[in-house]
Amino acid sequence: MDDAQGSALLLPQNATLRNPVEDWLRDALTGGRSDAGVAVNANSVRGLPGAWYSICKIAGHIGTLPLNCYRRVGENSTLARNHPGDYLMRKRSSDLCQSPAVFRETLQHHALLHGNGRAFIARNGRGDPSELIIIDPTKWAIVVSDPVEIGGVVVPSRKWHVRLDNPRVQFADENCLHIMGLSDDGIAGL
Repeated sequence: MDDAQGSALLLPQNATLRNPVEDWLRDALTGGRSDAGVAVNANSVRGLPGAWYSICKIAGHIGTLPLNCYRRVGENSTLARNHPGDYLMRKRSSDLCQSPAVFRETLQHHALLHGNGRAFIARNGRGDPSELIIIDPTKWAIVVSDPVEIGGVVVPSRKWHVRLDNPRVQFADENCLHIMGLSDDGIAGL
């Protein structure tokens, strides 16, 4: 991001749900182990046959479901086959060698196992979505900036997706397809 832009809007002030530094410190001191001494992480959970089966079934079925984009006009809605988002979700999510079904399955897998499935929405020069890029859920956190007053007007808080190892790498929520798992606050999955 450009340093010439307002740093107050680029650098969120406080994190919701969890503090990434606390998570890192706890994992560093305990080795990612639970109170019972067993390592609990995505790989250990996937190693349980029941968890593996459940994740595969749910994510697999989500991947095969038809996904349509609709345009709402007043009370009515119609299929929006000419919308760029519809093309991305049904035909080609990204330039990577993955089908839209694999894209949806992967996002659902991340939501089930990590609480949040995210894809960055790349946009073309007109602002239309042109590509969906899956983001590793273990390397990103959700941060909500405090409301600020600008010229006597209170600008509401904003939701950002922030890279843990470099908090300056972030993007606004409107540029993220976020599939959230169970949540306590409706902002980020558990």
